[in-house]
Parts: sequence; structure tokens; C-alpha cells
Amino acid sequence: MFFGREQDGKNLETALRSTAARSAGGLLVVLGPSGCGKSSLVRAGLLHRMADDDDWLPTNAFRPGGDPLRALARELVDAARRMRLTWGPADVYERLRGEGLVAVADELLQAPSGPRRHHLLVLVDQLEELLTRTPPHKRADVARLLRPLADSPVQVVATLRSEFLDDLLTDPFLAGLPLTTHLLRPLRPEALRDVVSRPAETAGLTLDEHLLDRLVADTAGGEALPLLARAAHYAPDNARHRAYYAMALSHDHTRRHQAEGEMQAALRIDPQNATFRLMLAEFFIDLGLKKRAEGELKRLLAIFPSNREALDLLHSLKNS
Repeated sequence: MFFGREQDGKNLETALRSTAARSAGGLLVVLGPSGCGKSSLVRAGLLHRMADDDDWLPTNAFRPGGDPLRALARELVDAARRMRLTWGPADVYERLRGEGLVAVADELLQAPSGPRRHHLLVLVDQLEELLTRTPPHKRADVARLLRPLADSPVQVVATLRSEFLDDLLTDPFLAGLPLTTHLLRPLRPEALRDVVSRPAETAGLTLDEHLLDRLVADTAGGEALPLLARAAHYAPDNARHRAYYAMALSHDHTRRHQAEGEMQAALRIDPQNATFRLMLAEFFIDLGLKKRAEGELKRLLAIFPSNREALDLLHSLKNS
């Protein structure tokens, strides 16, 4: 469920449909400060809306990581499965490199064995990884893939932290790509209580008022919104309280040691919790601590060998 950004979700859908109606392919970039809710808006808001539209075929959101084309190929294989096509990721990857995204999308949308769709929606989360984790030659591959999208059935929606916009616009490979920006502002502090409490109420949970006050106060205007929203979906036992409080703290650079301490405490209480382990790995990734992130992911995979998010993150780290 997705609360607190209903109007923003409608506005983003309108922007997407307007772009598609003008046949203005390329990038629609959801732009905003770190943690303001961009990923939640795309993953829980836009994806949910467009999945119910028979005219659109959306991919699941993916992060570029160290090999964006392979990450895209995996999501296209999943979309092909929904269209009753049996594609393999290696074949799709080679086709993306040789034929381009438009050709692959045309075949996907016209699949005779599946429902006819007219638009492919590609969702990219944390586009800044193209600039921070993707090697230059693979960034050039992405640029070649995106340039022909004008007047095509492919629409790409990507989230981007606002401080990376200048780098995106001046990157030697990505500069000049057709893009439209959609600004997302942080929620006001008074709105955060509903964002956290309404999903909990829907799930039949009661959040501790003192914890809720601490979380809202520590977000400093909404910068930890996605993490607070995730917290509300889980039973509020002590381990979860400490884990999500840790992630609220992690957005304050002066309190990151305290944040790590809270997260480690949560894992001592519940060492087999996959969500906490993923959160800690992503925390280390944000700090540039690659080896520590890999260690947490390997510990998670020792317990849950098929965890898709952990596998994708570990693959990205090894190829970055």
C-alpha cells in the first residue's frame, strides 16, 4: 500500500501519459533530495497505477549498478514471461547491445501469445548509479540505448537525487539525452505521521506513540520518508523499532555511527531477518563500504539463497 503521496502519484502519471501522447521518448526523471520518497513514488505508486492499464507493459524497477544492460535484460525477461514469451537474459542482453531497446520492445509488445500492449514502461531506480557505479564504457552503452527512444513506444521513468542533475547533464556520454524532469519535494513534517500510521492501521497494528514522535522528529522534514513508510508495514517489536530508527538516523551524517549501532542491535535480536540485513548492506553501500556490504549480503544469502534483491545487489557490487 502507498500512503501520503496520492496526489504526487496522479501528477507523475499525468506527466508520463503526456510525454507518451507527444511521442516524446527518452527519460522522465523524478528529481528530488535524498530520501524524499522518489523510489516509493515510482515503485509503490506509479508501477501500481500503470500495471492496471491494459495499454501499458511496465517492468519492475531496477537499479543500474555496475552493469545496467544486464539488469535491464533481467527485467525484460520477466516482462516477456508475463507476455507468455520464453526469453533468456543472455539472449536479451545481446539483442539490447546489437538491435537496441526499441526493437526488443516492439517484439515484446506485439507478442502474438500475449495481450496486445502499446507502451513499454521501463522503471529505473537511483539513476545516479550510472554516474557513481557504472564504468564509462557501459555508461556509453546506456546512452546508445536511450538516444533512439523519441517517437518510440518506450517510456523510461527514472529516479535521481537532485545533487546529481548537473553531473548527468554534463556527462560526456549522457549529455544531450532527451529528458524531462518531474520535481518531488519532501513532505512537510506534519504530514509524516499519516504516512507512517495509516499503513499500520490498515494492517491492524498499533505504533508506539513515543517511537512515532522520535521517528518524525529525526527525519528533519521528511528526508527519511521511504524508510519510515517501510517501518509501518512491520509489527512494532523492539528489533524492528531499533532497525527503522537506525535508518531514520542514517540520513544525518553526524549520527551514522549511532545508526549502525542501532541496526547491529536489531540484528542481534533477530539475526535471520532478511529485511534488516538488506537495509544494513544498503547502508554500507551508501557509505562506500563495499566489502562490508558484500559481507552482509553473503550472510543473508547463506540463510536465504534465493533472495532476489540480495543476489542483484551482490552482482552489482562485484561488477562495479
